Amino acid sequence: MTEYNLNQKFTTYDQDNDEDVKNCAEAYKGAWWFKSCKGPNPLALYSKNERSSELSSMSWNGWTPIKTIQMLIRPKPQQLNHI
Repeated sequence: MTEYNLNQKFTTYDQDNDEDVKNCAEAYKGAWWFKSCKGPNPLALYSKNERSSELSSMSWNGWTPIKTIQMLIRPKPQQLNHI
């Protein structure tokens, strides 16, 4: 996740939690922690057409779609309660 997505709620087709006027998950075919529909969208459908005007998948290096992504989630460190 990036600073752009920090503290955003997860948006899905049926639960619009982003700050955009439209539902970004519905519009770009992939759920994510959207702030607006202009940010990264790594869970969108993969497009084989690298230069498609309807590209909704996350792209990299001149609009070439990313084929795979690995997201690693680390638990928050537990804070010790000092007496």
